[in-house]
Amino acid sequence: MPTQAGVDHRTSEVGLLFCKCGEAREEIEIRLFMKPVRLGSAAIAAVRYDEKKRTLDVEFREGDTYRYSHVPEFVYRELLKAESAGAFWNAIKDQFEYEKLN
Repeated sequence: MPTQAGVDHRTSEVGLLFCKCGEAREEIEIRLFMKPVRLGSAAIAAVRYDEKKRTLDVEFREGDTYRYSHVPEFVYRELLKAESAGAFWNAIKDQFEYEKLN
């Protein structure tokens, strides 16, 4: 029986549930929801990453949204940290299959 439980939103797309059971601390990742992460980019309005499917949805400021397939999580994390998200994505996007969503 957990003695302490709480939700920690350390990342925007995944909630983490922590339980403390006696001496052992167990971290259980629970997907609560996937929501878009708004970017302060001139080119990209928002991104949404699905860790299980390894897809990245990129909503561009011009209004088009694309889904990129087989995107490793580290690429998503680097995109979020990039000084220029648009320049970063333009440099690597051709490595991934994609489909236009709208």
